[in-house]
Amino acid sequence: MEDYRVVKEFHFPTDALIQEWAIYCGFNESIEEFNDLDVYWRSKIHILPELSLLALIYIWLPVSGVDVERSFSSYKGILSDRRVALKEESIQMLNFLYFNLGSNIDNYDLIE
Repeated sequence: MEDYRVVKEFHFPTDALIQEWAIYCGFNESIEEFNDLDVYWRSKIHILPELSLLALIYIWLPVSGVDVERSFSSYKGILSDRRVALKEESIQMLNFLYFNLGSNIDNYDLIE
């Protein structure tokens, strides 16, 4: 847990979180076997409720400075001056499409 101090919940972890961490560390499985971290952590919610909820939040954060800069650049395009009147739901959908389709988003005709 010491190596993950960047996660604020690990600064002063609850007893339950410490117990779940110990259980998780005792698993004899390789996370590389799973293609989808979201599916992996959702499958652990009944065993590791607190740790799973944290993981489901943190797995979507950019992991490097390059990823962060790329995200800011993407958001600049999504939140351009032409799109100032977008509803929050529309912005979320644009984010989803952009980060799942990547640069290929321009190849799709999103408006019929």
